[in-house]
Amino acid sequence: MAITQQLTTNLSQRLHLSQVIEFAHLLAVPDEVFSAVSDAVSADPARTEAVLQETAAPTYIDDKVKNLFTTLIPASENPTNRRGIIITPVLGPLKGYVPGTEVEITPDVLYIGRKQDKPEIIFSGHLQTQIKIEQVQIDRGKYPKTAKFAEQLRHFDDWKRRTLMDAYVRIGEAQREFFEDLKRTRCSIFTYETLAERLGLSPSTLSRLFPYRFVTARSCAGDEKIFPAKDFFVNGTDLQRYIAQEKLNQLFQQELTEGTAYSDRQLAEQATGIAVRTVTKYRLLSNIPSSSERTMLYRSNQRTGPYVME
Repeated sequence: MAITQQLTTNLSQRLHLSQVIEFAHLLAVPDEVFSAVSDAVSADPARTEAVLQETAAPTYIDDKVKNLFTTLIPASENPTNRRGIIITPVLGPLKGYVPGTEVEITPDVLYIGRKQDKPEIIFSGHLQTQIKIEQVQIDRGKYPKTAKFAEQLRHFDDWKRRTLMDAYVRIGEAQREFFEDLKRTRCSIFTYETLAERLGLSPSTLSRLFPYRFVTARSCAGDEKIFPAKDFFVNGTDLQRYIAQEKLNQLFQQELTEGTAYSDRQLAEQATGIAVRTVTKYRLLSNIPSSSERTMLYRSNQRTGPYVME
């Protein structure tokens, strides 16, 4: 009996291997690209079949999506002038899809902090709405490649939305204290490995899923900010850095009061757990001038508020 079950499990895993590979490739496709292609398949399966038939050699499913999407972009004498709204604030994942793109942040969820309780979670419409292709029946006899392609898109869309929604619930539970006041130092240690174990997925799958996704968080006091979803995956080093950052900002407040700035070494020594080179790196990234420049600004009353290291 045990041997039969093992053989069945192994066979099932092999049968689903192609689907796993398809999903892994589709994770790199931006939401708006995926949605636009799905709409196009539903509206005109004949044209979709023609595009898919034109592909001489077998390609991964994301290549098929890319080929179809490029046929939807209006012709332009200057490709860099093409403009569209893409659901991601990072152009990296759009490379090879749309050059010269305007970007709009569309968070997946809104977390509303609740005192000493799990946050309220409101999912965005694009996570709750199935793609149009879900409702369309495609004639397999007339459009064989399109029918198979549509089925792949349906499966992936269902899996992606379900996985994201389950994951966001888990994140809300794990980072409950953070959502109360949006202070990084109140984050809990919660990694891709932790979530993967709870969802029965691979950590590498989750690491592909979250890099370009965003959420809105509203504290108990009503303060609201947008965060990259990946920021809620926190390890021990991250937490130590958040604590050091809070201490550094306290020191910037203190030096403003005293009128004399601390050097990067002095800042590192007082904010334990952070190296001098790290202080320098994040100071420069936050556009905070050197200690000598800050002292000059303080003493000449040109600086009236403390510097803040982001």
